[in-house]
Amino acid sequence: MTHARVFKDKSLLVGPREVSVSDSCFDMRLSSQICIKSNSVDDTSSQLAMISTAHEENCKQATHPNEPSEADNQSEAPYGYMKNKMSDFDKKCRRIAELIAHSKTLVAFTGAGISTSTGLPDYRGENGIRTSRKRKQPNQNTDLNHLVPSKTHMALVELHRIGLLHHVISQNIDNLHLKSGLSASVLTEVHGNATHAICETCEKVYMCNFPWNGLCNDRKCESSRRSIEQRIRARTRHGNGRLRRHVISFDQPLGDIDCAIEKCEEADVALVLGTSLRVEPFCEMAGEFADSLVIVNLQKTTTKLDRRAEVSGVRLYADCDTVMEKVMQYVMKDATYQIPSWQGQHASDFFVPEREERTLNDFLTGKTSCT
Repeated sequence: MTHARVFKDKSLLVGPREVSVSDSCFDMRLSSQICIKSNSVDDTSSQLAMISTAHEENCKQATHPNEPSEADNQSEAPYGYMKNKMSDFDKKCRRIAELIAHSKTLVAFTGAGISTSTGLPDYRGENGIRTSRKRKQPNQNTDLNHLVPSKTHMALVELHRIGLLHHVISQNIDNLHLKSGLSASVLTEVHGNATHAICETCEKVYMCNFPWNGLCNDRKCESSRRSIEQRIRARTRHGNGRLRRHVISFDQPLGDIDCAIEKCEEADVALVLGTSLRVEPFCEMAGEFADSLVIVNLQKTTTKLDRRAEVSGVRLYADCDTVMEKVMQYVMKDATYQIPSWQGQHASDFFVPEREERTLNDFLTGKTSCT
């Protein structure tokens, strides 16, 4: 298949780059050398000053949930969070369900926001990784192996089961999509998977049955020509088949990007869940191709993408689990419908790198590499 699309700005391929909200989306080169860029937009001092106000409003809402809060009348809440008028919520959920039900090729794009209810932090939210660093608060390590998929994860499984969901493209590395029961054949994890291991020599990926010595055991691997003793003594050298977490850091080539872009080109509806679309080329993949764009995220994305969602589909500032519960009731045409809960089992085989001195949060934010 020949692709004519290329990046107009070659600087997109090297180094992190911040994107202003008025930047236009770039065309993409179908190359495995495309790298992750950090396009985070720092929170302004005025947003930080609004934290205490938001806390008071939350307390008021907890006591008087039916009374409108001052935050509802503001265009922007702390850390970019937005509020919807409650009268619009059902209408927008119904519209999302209609777009899903009538789509020919629905592709979902997921970010950290769909996993926050499981205990994982997002990046730019009030308790996100980057926000905690700005407050100089320590990040907590998370045991990914014992997390349970969220309602949003399970809703996507159901949408695929009934034939409405074509593919999922995820920025997440938490393994919760696969754990939820979603088939690997309809999932592209562009940033890798932190519960998997990859050989530094032959790039074979291990999803289970991890070698006890942390070295690749594939006979086709070049490292197998050396004895185990030789490889253990020099395990830090690239040619010795050392295994590391299969996580792609900033400025490393994205995984299976060509397949992901092909799926984007086929989509007529793009369902964006739990991401502020600040990382290239994910923002272009989600916002460039589909006729209808749906964005469900508590924070703003870029002005252009938010506006495009409002015009072509739906822009909803709300919690993903809450939205998907209501959307699935409309899709299933059953007001009592409940998203099935996860009934799986936690894996018993874990990959533990020889040196786990760097935290997962450092991998996620690009503070360190994964090697």
